Amino acid sequence: MKTVEVTFKIDKEIKEKAEILFSSLGIDTETAINLFLKQIIAKQRIPFETHKSSEISFVSKEEVNKAFNSTFDKCKGAFEELGK
Repeated sequence: MKTVEVTFKIDKEIKEKAEILFSSLGIDTETAINLFLKQIIAKQRIPFETHKSSEISFVSKEEVNKAFNSTFDKCKGAFEELGK
C-alpha cells in the first residue's frame, strides 16, 4: 500500500481530546483517521449524522465508542489491512 502525507489544521483542544480518546481505544490518530476514511468509502457517506447548526456541538464519548465498536465489529481485520 502506497501512502501519502496529509497536512491539515485542527483546533488544538479537539486534537488533544481526540488523542486521549483514541489512546483509551488502543489506537493512534493516524489509525483513527484511516478507519474514518475507509468507512466513508465503504458507506459512500459520512458514517454519522450531520446537520447544520449555528453552534459547535461535540459528540459524547459513548457515541464515539459506539461508532468505533460498530466499525470494528463490521470490519474485522481493519488493523491488518492498515498494516499492509
